[in-house]
Amino acid sequence: MEEKYQILSALAVFDSLRQQGKDLFEILDSFIVFIICDKNLNNFTNTEIYECLKNEFEFDMPKAVIEQRLKVMVKNKKLQFDTNAKKFFNCNAIGDTQCIKNELRKVIHEEKTLIDQLHTSLDSGMLSDDKEKEILNKELINYFLGNTLNNYENDINRFIIKNMNNPLLNIISNGVIVYNALRYQDTFDNRRWEKLSIYINMEIIFHFMGYNGTFYNSMINELFDLIIEINKNKKVIYLYYTSREEQRIENFFNALINNKNIEEKDAAKTIRNRCGNDTSKIIEEKIKLFKKLRENAILKKEIDEVDFNLEKNQQFNIVSSDIKEKLPEIDNEKIEFLNKLNILRKNNMATIENSKYLFLTDENKYISISKYIKITSKSKIPIAIQVMYLTNILWLKLGNFSKNNNKLLIFKPEVRARISIALNLHNHNIDLYNQLDKKIKEGMDEELAKEILVDLRSLDIRPEDIDEDNIVSLSNMSGVDLDYFIQQHSIKEEKINTMKNEIETLTNEVNKVNNEHNKLQKENEELKQNNKSKDDEIKNYRSEKLKYEIKEFERNKKTLKIYKFLRISTITVFFMLLCICSYFVASQYKWLEPIWKIAISIIFSSLSSILGIKIFFADKIKKCREYLKQSEEKIKILQEKIKGVNND
Repeated sequence: MEEKYQILSALAVFDSLRQQGKDLFEILDSFIVFIICDKNLNNFTNTEIYECLKNEFEFDMPKAVIEQRLKVMVKNKKLQFDTNAKKFFNCNAIGDTQCIKNELRKVIHEEKTLIDQLHTSLDSGMLSDDKEKEILNKELINYFLGNTLNNYENDINRFIIKNMNNPLLNIISNGVIVYNALRYQDTFDNRRWEKLSIYINMEIIFHFMGYNGTFYNSMINELFDLIIEINKNKKVIYLYYTSREEQRIENFFNALINNKNIEEKDAAKTIRNRCGNDTSKIIEEKIKLFKKLRENAILKKEIDEVDFNLEKNQQFNIVSSDIKEKLPEIDNEKIEFLNKLNILRKNNMATIENSKYLFLTDENKYISISKYIKITSKSKIPIAIQVMYLTNILWLKLGNFSKNNNKLLIFKPEVRARISIALNLHNHNIDLYNQLDKKIKEGMDEELAKEILVDLRSLDIRPEDIDEDNIVSLSNMSGVDLDYFIQQHSIKEEKINTMKNEIETLTNEVNKVNNEHNKLQKENEELKQNNKSKDDEIKNYRSEKLKYEIKEFERNKKTLKIYKFLRISTITVFFMLLCICSYFVASQYKWLEPIWKIAISIIFSSLSSILGIKIFFADKIKKCREYLKQSEEKIKILQEKIKGVNND
């Protein structure tokens, strides 16, 4: 074989073959046929095929699965089996492998591009040689297979989140579904279910209640939905919690009521948001929790007591000096709890159907103990099992693989990265809280400690809140120590002091401007007041003058009337006297009478003309009229001015 195939390429081809309609075992058969033809194997054992698949594709699946498929191929006359040599023989009609080879070559190029992008995402100094690159490549494979990550965990998590929409990641994840279905084949079989008691701890209960966010809540609901489906015909899986977990829950809510610091900050934050500091609401929330457990048939039940000294229990008793040496940081209570469950199970070879007891938890210490038990006892099903692992097994047990139903949250490529980042930040924050507590005991300023505590709480983040936009900053924060926050506080204090000084300077300048403004405003008010006083004086003066002019106007009008009356009266009297005198004269001198009559006629006919003659006060009347006209104009002007002042 010219190329050295990677398991990632094979996983991508798994998905491609599945998309073509092949079932689980047809996919495995395709790879077995490929390896036989590509290696030109004429006769071989099932172990040799297992080793070839492992060497070429890094497959790690039960040998029994390989052996079973080879026997099926013999039955279908694609292979022959020599009972004496105990070997399988290749037939000429085994089939064409060019198709799968083309698929592999195509995916290898895409895989190389993906790995190159991973290398580029790291600092150039981190990958000093090809050995480091190979370690990084293995870590990426371990990420998809769910194995432990060591050197490059944060880097791979960050890369997966930043590239979570890359189609190849989804293709590989879909291939992992097929691969897990093969490698978990020995964890379940077609036997009938025995009663399975699954004990859950407080964190799982909090996930179920939604206290730790929608992400964990969705995962638990998916798992519990699978359990409900299995129990549909006959209840075989029972969910329990012990009095120890009940007491932990009671202590948790009591700590909330008493405002004590508690490790489960995310759950505490959720309950605080729901209930505030209202004691009655917090108690009501606790009542709701236990009510929901009862409604979903999650009951309190103690684990049966066991006699560790009984001889029949000794082969399942894992408590020894060896485990305490390998896991010195884990307390005895946790070890004895899982040891008791393992003794009660009494079957190291149990599959999921007859495993009898499981402890569902994602707590690292329990998982470490369980791994130790699984390795030493060579068991198939761990005694302490994680949510994603159990979900995967039950999903496969239900035959959902053949239903093409792979929409569970655990099958998304970025899920593990999100959980890992959130969990690492949570654990790192607990270390920071412990460092802060130590600093406080050493005499750290109380106000400074409170401010740093607020900063630490802001780092708590849920998996669903992690995305491409914040992954870099979150990854950077996972490595900082408490001194960083103290330093940041000092920088913040310095900035605050600088800002305070700037604000004080600006405030002084503003006050100065305000004082100038107030001064000008005051002067303006005084000026307005002075102007108003002057306006009032002018207005009063004009009013008085107007009164005077009106008074003069009225007086002159009266004078004019008097002059007119006097003139008319004088002229009338004058003519009357003239007429009387003329009459007496005419009566004395008869010859003058005709003349008198003529004169009288002429005088009366010309009376209007006589009145127009400028005699008898005519000049005075004329002057009065002119004065009246001037006064009228003055009055009009004054009235307009007074009106204008009033409008202002």
